[in-house]
Amino acid sequence: MDALEQTTAIHALALSLSKELSREEASRLSMLLIQLGNTLGTISALQGLETGAAETAVI
Repeated sequence: MDALEQTTAIHALALSLSKELSREEASRLSMLLIQLGNTLGTISALQGLETGAAETAVI
C-alpha cells in the first residue's frame, strides 16, 4: 500500500467511524489513539537509543 492509498484508507475509516459514534465516543477514541501513537513512538525511540547504545558499546 503506497502513501496515497494508506491516507485514503485512514480517511475512509474516520468517516465510517464518525457516522457510527457519538461526539463523545469519537472524542474518546481520538484521545485513545493519540495516546497509543505517542506511547508507540516513545517505545520505538527508546529501542533505537538502546540499539544505538549497544552498537556504540561494541565499538
